[in-house]
Amino acid sequence: MSSAQATVLDLRKLTCDDIAKGSSQDNTTVAVWLNGYYMENDAEAVIDFDKVNNLGNALVKFCAANPKMSVSDAAEKIMGKSR
Repeated sequence: MSSAQATVLDLRKLTCDDIAKGSSQDNTTVAVWLNGYYMENDAEAVIDFDKVNNLGNALVKFCAANPKMSVSDAAEKIMGKSR
């Protein structure tokens, strides 16, 4: 996954292998988006960078151990629990 390769990213098709091999910048972008997706509906519109960083690191680590899993399934396991 490279910013130069795509300006549109379909997260339904993204695999953990893509995340495990992705750049730090791309992974941060995905983690920020996923953090917003998994926020409670009534949560304040605040970005907790430490939380996003920790969840993103957990996602990358989980994905490295599960390269064939989809990122959406991995994110549900990692970020879905943080609700």
